[in-house]
Order: sequence, then C-alpha cells, then structure tokens
Amino acid sequence: MRRFFCIDLHYDANNHLIRLQGNWGKSLKLNRNAQGRISRVELINEQANTQTTIAEYDYDQHGDLVAQRNAAGLGETYQYSNHIMGVSGGRLE
Repeated sequence: MRRFFCIDLHYDANNHLIRLQGNWGKSLKLNRNAQGRISRVELINEQANTQTTIAEYDYDQHGDLVAQRNAAGLGETYQYSNHIMGVSGGRLE
C-alpha cells in the first residue's frame, strides 16, 4: 500500500505564511514580529503534544537580519552597511 504525504500551507490575514503542516503529525509554526518578519520557528509534534523552538531571528530597526540562533541557542550575528551584509559578524554561544 502506498502512502502519500502532503503539506498544507496556512496563512494569516496579511497573507503571511504562518504554518506548514504535514499530514504525518508534524508541522512548522512561523512566529512573526510586528513588521511581519519571521522571528521564531517552532516544530510541533501533534502526536507527542510537544512544541520545540528550532530557530530564532533578530532584526535591526532597518529590517536587516542581525542575529540567528538554532535550537541549542547557538548562532551568528551579522552587520550591514546600507543593507549590504558585511563580514564582521560573530558567533553567538
């Protein structure tokens, strides 16, 4: 017997993607900040009834991505000049 998988895409009232839901019981929830940018990604396991943050993102006042962190809280920082990413970012530990 073949089993088919599908992913449903869910959007908010502003037409922002907020959830990718698989028919196998797991989904990704995209949390957004006031400007509509993704600030956190959470893995939802509906069978185990768990929700785990797997990525977080920070932005500056200009909307540039200035930091990202993984599920362990490790990541990188970024610096920009006129919205162009420089090479002087650092690691977050």
